[in-house]
Amino acid sequence: MITDVGATLVELMGSPNIGSRRVVFEQFDHQVGISTVVLPGKGDAAVLRVPQSNRAIAISVDCNSRYVFLDPREGAKHAVAETTRNVACSGAKPLAITDCLNFGDPTNPEIMWEFVEAVEGLAEACLALDAPVVSGNVSLYNASFDKDIYPTPTVAALGVFEGTLEGGDSPNFMSAGFARVHDEVWLLGTTEISDIGGTEVQWLLGEGINGLPPRIDLGVERSLQNAVREMITNRLTRSAHDCSEGGLGVAISECLLNGTPGLGLELLLSPDAVDRVMFCESASRIVVSLSSADVEVFSEVAKKHGVPTTRLGVLDDSGSLRGPGFNVEVEVLRHAWEHALDSLA
Repeated sequence: MITDVGATLVELMGSPNIGSRRVVFEQFDHQVGISTVVLPGKGDAAVLRVPQSNRAIAISVDCNSRYVFLDPREGAKHAVAETTRNVACSGAKPLAITDCLNFGDPTNPEIMWEFVEAVEGLAEACLALDAPVVSGNVSLYNASFDKDIYPTPTVAALGVFEGTLEGGDSPNFMSAGFARVHDEVWLLGTTEISDIGGTEVQWLLGEGINGLPPRIDLGVERSLQNAVREMITNRLTRSAHDCSEGGLGVAISECLLNGTPGLGLELLLSPDAVDRVMFCESASRIVVSLSSADVEVFSEVAKKHGVPTTRLGVLDDSGSLRGPGFNVEVEVLRHAWEHALDSLA
């Protein structure tokens, strides 16, 4: 039971699964060869210049092992969908994936069932999203303290951008951060408030991992990715960020934290079940921001692809995230987010 949406959001932003990875990636030179186009943490996918060419690629890696534990087939489909969605949010077209299938002891019939179901889910998603597996490996007998790990079919997707880095057809590399006051914030996709199984908030509230993960319709997912990529290519959006772990509240917070300092937003949400709306993890959703001048064309593109849209609000200079019954300063969210891994360092 969530009694304080704002406090729960701060706790989520400070959780190890959601907090900033800056303490990790800053220990490495992410500018080797000066090929990095979008800096770490700024977008949903890494964007790199292809050496000795004028083309760029996008790469993302994902897997929610809680989903796979609850439903191996559905969880594996989510892994492919999320990583290709991240590539699409950068503006690139996903072309292929590689995987690392990490499981426990296959002599245990339950573990072998998890493995088979996950592989079937991967195959189903790859066919639906036109992203063939071009390489990969399998790691079995993984355990900690004599207990099998959660099934973790990690997926990496690679995509390419239309156009070249030089010339009039240069790609539009999309970041996740909100950019300007008065830009409108919209949600692509549908929120189902019953999608709580295996979520970050379920774990945070001490309810363990139970229920079923959100269902994913791969046809809907494909339409969503096609729509957002067309929007980005046509320069209709100023930011794009997928909505996954932690739900809408976390996605919006990350857009504020990675965007222009000082921005804020009042979410236009109904007070009914606002906690579920903020923290459920319905599949196939993307948060975008855009100029009000582009809303009409943006809506036409979404309608063409059959993607539902919801207006969430207008960016302001308040430096806070507000909604029915909550008001949180962005800097409070930032402190929790940036220090999430301190205890693990």
